[in-house]
Amino acid sequence: MVKRNPTLSSGTRQRGFVLLVSLMLLVVLTILGISIISTNTMDEKMAGYFIDRQIALQAAEAALRDAERDMLFSGRIAGTTGFIDDCSTDGLCLPEVDGSPIWADLDTNNNLGWKQGNNVGPSVALGTYTSPPASLATIPNVAAQPRYIIEALSLPGAGGSLRVGFGAQQSTIIYRVTAVGFGRRSSTRVVLQALYKP
Repeated sequence: MVKRNPTLSSGTRQRGFVLLVSLMLLVVLTILGISIISTNTMDEKMAGYFIDRQIALQAAEAALRDAERDMLFSGRIAGTTGFIDDCSTDGLCLPEVDGSPIWADLDTNNNLGWKQGNNVGPSVALGTYTSPPASLATIPNVAAQPRYIIEALSLPGAGGSLRVGFGAQQSTIIYRVTAVGFGRRSSTRVVLQALYKP
């Protein structure tokens, strides 16, 4: 009769249990590693979108400043002269008769100049009428150069039509500038607006 060694059989069983536990820990660590990698990838994408949006915001700001230089120094803007109803060229627009803003109509009509930065009117590209300094002539790392439109808004004079007997009231002209900037991708757009009173 052969004697069995009890320590040998229990040791063999223990080694099999250690292997099973090791494999389970390896699976858990693999799942944890994959989770960390996917979280890191998502964080990088979010940071990329944020940077792209900031580039578009800065481009739109540059277009607002360019429009301000256009109004102050180009000599083409005086009152409402040159501003037209359909806003087809030169970026000088009168308000729509239905009250909708021009930039909203450009968005709705899928105007390629406004939506993608193509050289299509009525919006004006950065530097068209201003001859900006070389550092501002073109914005680097953008899908398209920013564009803007200028709307001439006529506001009634102080007191409006309520001042009976004091003669005709003169209206005040203010300009609403709407600028669009693009990020590294043309799908990233930021639209800014400002009012200027000469």
